[in-house]
Amino acid sequence: MDPNLLLLVVLAVLLIWMFFSSRRRQQKMREEQERKAQLMVPGARVMTRSGLFGTLVEYDKDDLSKPARVEIAASSPSCTPRRSTSRRRPRPTRSSTPRTPRRPTSR
Repeated sequence: MDPNLLLLVVLAVLLIWMFFSSRRRQQKMREEQERKAQLMVPGARVMTRSGLFGTLVEYDKDDLSKPARVEIAASSPSCTPRRSTSRRRPRPTRSSTPRTPRRPTSR
């Protein structure tokens, strides 16, 4: 068999594999985004992309032009772009205590 033909066959197989692999990954990412969007309901604890934690007050999944309202502190809602509410956080339990960082020891 001609080496050039073999090289073309291998290249074609790799391109086909890359195409189907990327489609599968895109489908998984789309399903994950849909699952996250279903969890975004008023009252859910969220973290914004800037690192602020709060409670979701208002969120419209259908109208993307409306900002999401996140309550950062008691009775102080903040309007943020819908895409900036990045993650849903579980409510903290009473038994969980925040860990304090260790101080470096001097030698």
